[in-house]
Amino acid sequence: MENTNTARCLNDSNPTQPTRPNGSRVNRTFDTFGNVLTQTEQFNTARTTYTYDPFSLVTSVRNPRNHTTTINRDPVTGNPTSIVNHLGHTTTMEYDARGLVTEMTSPNGLVTTYTYNDAGLMATRTETPPAVSRPTDRQIIMVVISVKFLKNHQVFLVFYLIGASIFLCFPVFLLRWPGFQKESQAKDELPCGHFPDRIEYPLWKDD
Repeated sequence: MENTNTARCLNDSNPTQPTRPNGSRVNRTFDTFGNVLTQTEQFNTARTTYTYDPFSLVTSVRNPRNHTTTINRDPVTGNPTSIVNHLGHTTTMEYDARGLVTEMTSPNGLVTTYTYNDAGLMATRTETPPAVSRPTDRQIIMVVISVKFLKNHQVFLVFYLIGASIFLCFPVFLLRWPGFQKESQAKDELPCGHFPDRIEYPLWKDD
């Protein structure tokens, strides 16, 4: 089975109306440099819009949902230095003298570093997760509430109290009784990533 793409072109050979093998068409407009300004799907009029710098490098893309992604570039090399999506989330990039990406920082703080061999091929890729910050001006209090059920089981609901905020931690502990050392076991099985300043056991009843 043969798949064929066809296109209508301007005098400068820019394809203004490509037709895909399934018959769907795309309407395109161009600037005087031949850069695509808009691309519109005929069947649902979904439009993507592009802007460029004086060197014909893309500086922004607006998708059919009217969400704009901005690309900031080094004025000398043209390499993207940051990409900002419509929510303001920013990805930044750094480069070596060859224009190869050496470090990329994602919006969540994940830092990825790259090294290359003499041929410019990637040699290593290292990810460094963001540092986890712990509140320094507020105590973290862990509250353990136990509920006994059946014969030899208890459920432990674990809460964090940080300032005025309350966080319910999951998973809920399901532990056998007896043989459970309250404080040591709770500290060993902290589910939320931080050790508390103190642990409280309201409504706790030892057998």
